Amino acid sequence: MFRSFFYSLVIFLFSTSTYANYQSNLDIESFKEKWLNHIEHEDVAGVDCPDYIEPTITFNAGSMYCEEDDTRSTICEENQEQYEQEKEDVDNFVEILAELSSTYLKDPTPSPYLTTCFVKHVDHWAKNNALGAYPQPTNQGEYIRFRTLTRVSELYLMFEDEINRCDWCLTKTPRIFRWFKTLADGTISHFIAKADADSASANHRYWGGLASLNVGIITGDSKYFDWARESFMVGIYQIENDGSLPLEMKRGDMALAYHFYAAAPLIAMQDKFRANNISSSFERDQLNKLINFSHQSYHRMINSPLAKSKYIDKVNYCSYALSELEVHLKRNSSIEKNDSADLQAIFLETGRNQCNDSGLLYSTGLGGEVSIMHGIVNLDYVINQ
Repeated sequence: MFRSFFYSLVIFLFSTSTYANYQSNLDIESFKEKWLNHIEHEDVAGVDCPDYIEPTITFNAGSMYCEEDDTRSTICEENQEQYEQEKEDVDNFVEILAELSSTYLKDPTPSPYLTTCFVKHVDHWAKNNALGAYPQPTNQGEYIRFRTLTRVSELYLMFEDEINRCDWCLTKTPRIFRWFKTLADGTISHFIAKADADSASANHRYWGGLASLNVGIITGDSKYFDWARESFMVGIYQIENDGSLPLEMKRGDMALAYHFYAAAPLIAMQDKFRANNISSSFERDQLNKLINFSHQSYHRMINSPLAKSKYIDKVNYCSYALSELEVHLKRNSSIEKNDSADLQAIFLETGRNQCNDSGLLYSTGLGGEVSIMHGIVNLDYVINQ
């Protein structure tokens, strides 16, 4: 109880002092430009535009986890089947956008056709207000809403410069912006309504924060930037001195997996803040603690045959665990060096090989071709620390 009060007090003081100082002077357009200068994106011609995916209006499936398990670490096959079946259209929609984004990153030839294809797909879902109803029928529907928004908005940012040069695309952006704001408003409303639940301070909040940050950057509306910054600080203050996240430690056999899952949106937000000098050494130190804790926990696991056999399949090393960790390792030189550089190289190289044949990291939730986007195709920056 005291801890909860302390977090609330710290966040309140932050929002009324330091936070207020940069909020009043924030130029979101400049923020956006500096972030986009952090990445390299290109375009290509000659891509066939896939057929539209039917928009998901509401999401009715519940959690994959068994209700009788208080740690929510045991997956029930029947629940998982219903969840995956209902999520299929969302995944297919995002995968189309991610494939277009990947093509855009890999080839330097400009292609208005590729850009209009991307906008057509996003506008189709915007026109139908996909996942826009608040509240959704289930809590899982709320999570799908902001995870979809995170994924689509990250990919949208890759195309933004080209979209702004496309007259036809600009006729569609007002509706797309309204849809993004609708999803972000639903996300914020959900967390306000669930303020007393663990999820209001755990990994879901951070993913919701990243979605809101992207909407703020894209639309220029500081309301969404402000809520994202607050969500980021909620996560930063959750990190213990040993680097663990207490709410994720409650997840039983899934605790390590959820530390990686929680780290990704925090790192993604911090990278955007850092590009704009809205990042303190305290925030970076806290994230370093979280990353080192996760690395060390992983190291202990793979060196224990019993633990490895029990937990290795529970950690998704490809998308959420690694993509943003690579970005953080490249951007920050203050990660503990001793033996952790070798550990990080092993960790990342193993994960890359598990991801795909190219050995590059790919995440539809974090912009698609993360390795190419951030100029981290090889691992020299880790190995040579």
